[in-house]
Amino acid sequence: MGWGINHLAEDPPDFVLFVDADCRLEADLIEGLKRVCQQVQRPVQALFMMRSAENSPINHSFAEFAWILRNWIRPLGLRNLRGPVQLMGTGMMFPWSAISSAPLASGHLVEDLKLGLDLAQAGKAPYFFPFVKVTSAFPTSAKGTESQRQRWVQGHIATIGRFVPQLLAAGLKRGDANVLVLALDLSVPPLSLLALMIVGMMGLTSLVTLLGGPWLPTLIAGGTLAGFILCVLLAWFKFGREVFPAHQALSFGSFAFKKIGFYGRMLLGGTASHWIRTDRSTPN
Repeated sequence: MGWGINHLAEDPPDFVLFVDADCRLEADLIEGLKRVCQQVQRPVQALFMMRSAENSPINHSFAEFAWILRNWIRPLGLRNLRGPVQLMGTGMMFPWSAISSAPLASGHLVEDLKLGLDLAQAGKAPYFFPFVKVTSAFPTSAKGTESQRQRWVQGHIATIGRFVPQLLAAGLKRGDANVLVLALDLSVPPLSLLALMIVGMMGLTSLVTLLGGPWLPTLIAGGTLAGFILCVLLAWFKFGREVFPAHQALSFGSFAFKKIGFYGRMLLGGTASHWIRTDRSTPN
């Protein structure tokens, strides 16, 4: 990104669009983003969706549903509340005045997410425009799937620890609602990790209560679990039934064990210290 902006600086355009090479764009995406970007004079994020490749040997159904939650439902809610959104890495258009002065080439695992936070603190919080769409496909190899998810999850968690306290402090000090909204949105961990944390807390508080401890923590954890399940079910019923059919919920147990193993490997040191290109080779 940094190299591209430095190159364009010789003859700067009015707007700059970033799109990953493996993405497909709707026919009116460029014109739509340009029109809105000119109106709001802020970065504009299109709807970015990931789909399973045809004849993929890997079942990405749950990942597709989690992607819908993160990249469509949550940003749509923030838009309806007149709030900003996180940048998603592709389908992003910037006014030259915003992107030319932004810190780029950071080497951060999720540099697009960091870029959106930096711009928000500079008064240019990203605006969500879900009426044009860019799509991409999940990797079809196990190696590519694992490395992609590890990069996303590790980068997200590292960004939470590093930037959420800083953003909360800056937003409160300046009275900047956009920065506060992005800080709170960023503090939500990936869906599978959030589910494991909520279930784990429910199990831990229940055990303490059974051993004679107070019941109030268990009641709070139970209410949190019930609210989480209700929200996920409502989101699934409205947006996710096509990509994650009900019969696939029967395999959720094996999926949960795989996720526990995935996070266990990360805790034991299986982490990436820099950005790694996702393996998109097709298995034999």
